[in-house]
Amino acid sequence: MDELSIEHKRTWVKGLMIDCPMGEALDDCPARELRTMPIEKRLIVVDEMTPGQVEEVIVYHKQCLKKREGR
Repeated sequence: MDELSIEHKRTWVKGLMIDCPMGEALDDCPARELRTMPIEKRLIVVDEMTPGQVEEVIVYHKQCLKKREGR
């Protein structure tokens, strides 16, 4: 599987900033506090994240989904 570009990863993270895919974010979710901001601000924050920060958010959410789906 090809590695996603940083642009695609940012798009994925922007979607995660809209709402929790599982309905309710866990207390340690890195997006939890950001989701309280106006949507325009959230999108700017994602655009300003380093590639490493973007990757951290994605890794957290992949692990969270596996755990919560019981995989």
